[in-house]
Amino acid sequence: MLARQYHITNQQYCPRDENLCRRWFVRGRGKGRLVFVWKATTKTDKNEKQNENEKKKSSGRKKERVDRLVSRLGYCDGRSRVKTEFLNRNRLSLSSNSTIEIKSSSEKVDPSDVLIDGRHLESNELDGVLILFHKPKNCVCSKEKEEGNNVYDELMKATLMDEDDAVNGKERIERWLNRVPEINTVGRLDKDTTGVLLFTDDGKLLHAYTSKKVEKVYEVTCDREIPSSSISLFASGTMKLSGEPKACLPAKLEIHKTDAAKATITLSEGKFHQVKKMFFEGLGCMVIELHRSSFAGFVLKDGFEPGMCELLDITKAREVFNL
Repeated sequence: MLARQYHITNQQYCPRDENLCRRWFVRGRGKGRLVFVWKATTKTDKNEKQNENEKKKSSGRKKERVDRLVSRLGYCDGRSRVKTEFLNRNRLSLSSNSTIEIKSSSEKVDPSDVLIDGRHLESNELDGVLILFHKPKNCVCSKEKEEGNNVYDELMKATLMDEDDAVNGKERIERWLNRVPEINTVGRLDKDTTGVLLFTDDGKLLHAYTSKKVEKVYEVTCDREIPSSSISLFASGTMKLSGEPKACLPAKLEIHKTDAAKATITLSEGKFHQVKKMFFEGLGCMVIELHRSSFAGFVLKDGFEPGMCELLDITKAREVFNL
């Protein structure tokens, strides 16, 4: 006895649809007959589904629970507080119709459509953040409170570059520090080192920056004049530092013409205290000031003072590493 194979399809019934029949007959390996059951669909249902697909295509984002979304972006501390702080106070709505409020914390929404207090979510913060910070002196790149003042404390007090509304700038920085997953520094700078420091909540991007040979530029001031012979020594790639199994990669050193105690060094790696060790162990020069002026091409533009920060384009940063 031949078995029948049933296939339910959303396609409208068409007795001439031979390709559909042939395809499923081959899948059935020629055994038995194929019986197609066409689901009845109304014109309204088809239009709604088409509109939903177009909307999803335009935003390019998956829908997610509203409580997860709000807490993930740092608007409140924990998903349980979304209901009390936002839903119960009627602070959440959809941009398709701002008069319709979101009432359920489990409702799945497109992040691009959500409004908080009548304002859209920051579009450049929905898929992760990459922050450029001008690290000041006397703060460590650690979250441990016992180590003293840290860069996260300084970021909390930071001024957002090119932000006219100081209150809004502070609120945005607080959200960055409250995000899930949390932001972390991309590498570290010593306590007394100033300059470019990045923060991100994207673990893959952070790993790419720290594991790949990205370019770092430092401005160095020593306690004495730097010998010109150090240029070839740094470029040789033969300098080995204490506690390191391998020699340093070749580095470019430019001694300032107006002041031989100052130099610019370009590296593509980041060993522990590398710059200070290279000058002290290799040249006998003590580094008294160290400033990182560039990291992976990111620089501090004019007016970017210590303690200031700026949100970068994380999408472009990911494209560099094909993430």
